[in-house]
Amino acid sequence: MAVATGRMQMRSEWETPRTKITHVLGGDNFKIRHLIGYESREFKLAAEQAKEAEKKSQL
Repeated sequence: MAVATGRMQMRSEWETPRTKITHVLGGDNFKIRHLIGYESREFKLAAEQAKEAEKKSQL
């Protein structure tokens, strides 16, 4: 009931060598949200490096 009415929210994060996992449980006005996200640590690093290379090439 506390989650559904917005009085309580839960968030957890785990990291493995290759993945960051995020779990969120929350709600408001009797609508509950349950989200799970996966983020590749390898692809994130590659994307950041590509963005930096693009910035340098625009100079």
